[in-house]
Amino acid sequence: MLYVYPRLSRGHSLSRLAEIREVSQLDPERLADLIQFQHPNSAPVATGTLVSTDRLTTIREEVSLEMEDWKNRIVGTSSASYDSRLGTILHSSLKIVPADAASEDVWNFLSLMLFPDFLYQRFPNLSDERCLGTPRNTLRRVWLRREILGDLLTAGSPILGEDELVGLFERTAFVRNRRLVRVVAEVVLNYKGNGARSEFARRLYKRVRMSTGPFLWDVVGIDQIRSNVERAAHHVSQQMH
Repeated sequence: MLYVYPRLSRGHSLSRLAEIREVSQLDPERLADLIQFQHPNSAPVATGTLVSTDRLTTIREEVSLEMEDWKNRIVGTSSASYDSRLGTILHSSLKIVPADAASEDVWNFLSLMLFPDFLYQRFPNLSDERCLGTPRNTLRRVWLRREILGDLLTAGSPILGEDELVGLFERTAFVRNRRLVRVVAEVVLNYKGNGARSEFARRLYKRVRMSTGPFLWDVVGIDQIRSNVERAAHHVSQQMH
């Protein structure tokens, strides 16, 4: 079953964020006291199965349990591991309808009401873009990564790093085509060249992105997408020797 979630407008979200910031400056450990499962000014869309307060409580418990070993830790250079785990448990637990997953107001509610402590742990400066439900929101961006990449998000040794993921997801030419994102991610994970994988990924993204103008990736089959990406990867590898 998929659920629809309460939506919190930007105005009410900014007021709530101000409260979270004030508490974080006084005592970050008190952020857990701000967890709430409803807001007097939030409301869901009129259609769909509304998530219950009990279900919201369960979601909070599931995510907290999965992230327990990160409690009181500084994320620092382990951001890719933190984000991949958070995105995986959020995706599994939320069971959110697609329209809600695209709603800024839904992510406002989830971030500011259910997970204020996670916002602070990942981005202690609590900037608007990380706390409000825009595409760079702390929760929304990791949920989307799991939604599109699936098991690829935690595959590979090492897993995809933050720079590699940002290169994939902050460019419209990639994100609008899920098949292309997955193929490019697979090619990056399988890279066995001599140079740094992050540099290979950066160059590959640039080359594929440049081809999205004259070449319409959306209408070709997966085999052709894979063939073209592998050809681009071979060219980049040759340049890096």
